[in-house]
Amino acid sequence: MAIANEITFQDAFSLALSNAPDYQLAEFKVVGAKARRDQALGKLLPQVSLFGQWSQNEIKYDRSSDSYADVDFPGQRYGVTLNQSLVAVADGLELNRMNLLQQLSQEELREAEADLLDQVLTAYLTVLISDADIGALESEIAAIDIQLEESRALYSENLIPITAVLEAESRRASLYADLAMAQGQRAVAREALTRLTGEREFQLVEVSESIGLLSTFGSANAAASAALISDPAIASARTSVSAAEKAVLREKSRWIPDVSLNYSFQHSDVGFDNQRVPSRDTSTLALQFQYPIFEGGAKRARMQGVTAEYNAATTALRAQKLDTESRARSAWLSFHAGAERLRAGRQAFKSSSVNVDATELALKAGKATRSDILFALAQKTRARRDLIDARFFYVQAWVELELCTGAHPGSLAERLSAAMHL
Repeated sequence: MAIANEITFQDAFSLALSNAPDYQLAEFKVVGAKARRDQALGKLLPQVSLFGQWSQNEIKYDRSSDSYADVDFPGQRYGVTLNQSLVAVADGLELNRMNLLQQLSQEELREAEADLLDQVLTAYLTVLISDADIGALESEIAAIDIQLEESRALYSENLIPITAVLEAESRRASLYADLAMAQGQRAVAREALTRLTGEREFQLVEVSESIGLLSTFGSANAAASAALISDPAIASARTSVSAAEKAVLREKSRWIPDVSLNYSFQHSDVGFDNQRVPSRDTSTLALQFQYPIFEGGAKRARMQGVTAEYNAATTALRAQKLDTESRARSAWLSFHAGAERLRAGRQAFKSSSVNVDATELALKAGKATRSDILFALAQKTRARRDLIDARFFYVQAWVELELCTGAHPGSLAERLSAAMHL
């Protein structure tokens, strides 16, 4: 039997960084963006190439004469060419655009890391919630079993009615149904965590009963203002706008002629029409320019395309700002509401535990019924499950607030894991 590895939340996140396909795809996009940027840079650097040709040349005339004798000789032609752009505005702007796209890929990688953190947290907490639910249900089932055994014994002596036994059996059956559902939810949650981490045999490290998390923002407005400055999604949207703007400028710059300096050197003993000529060296230095006059409407179409992309990017930026501001406000409100809910949940669970003890004492004193015990136990289980939900809702709200206000996912995972596993 495989031994389950104990993993903290930080362990799970580290495993996901090296295993999750979505994050790895984002890493490959960074590599691809750098390669395209290097290609764009290469167009502006000197272009040097060697060429060579070694041939067997044969010329036969229809009518041979002293002046036109048949020729059959080996020939060679080789040399080097060099080209350097002097004025290439469009290529320069394309390099700037590729620099921005490389930056965009890195920002998107950080977004992918933040999204991965959220996915791991959701799966991790769902497993913990399911484990805690199962524990709460099994605890009540154990208590119900004791009550049921006592009820059956008392009923056999005609000391209580049959309804007391049936009520306990009904509650026990209901708990087993809830237990089966919780076990199914745990299995699904573990599969989700396995997909992210690649680990199938694992045991989550126990989470502290008291998780202390602090927000540095005094109001929803402060959180929203910080998010508008620091949210990686807004940074990505801004970079997309800048890249789209460079694309527009690149198309406009195509109206400026490209100018380049060309140099070539050739050694050859083969002349025009494969005629044999004395070996010779030829050098050429030329200044070349190119300016397109008519492209069948392609230039106008390209301009319309890049303008549409720029307008789409500015609209996406505006939408992202609205979304980020809303997320930050909602996260701040959820975090503070979650803190209040957590305090109330702790008090409710404490009260329900006291109520169970008091009801058991009242039953022994003849002041309560077995139905009262069943009701008190059900209240305690519900309060315990509500407390579990409140604790993890509080954690998720804090993480959402930190992420949308610019916290780095890696350091955030470390801080959260330290708070969860005291």
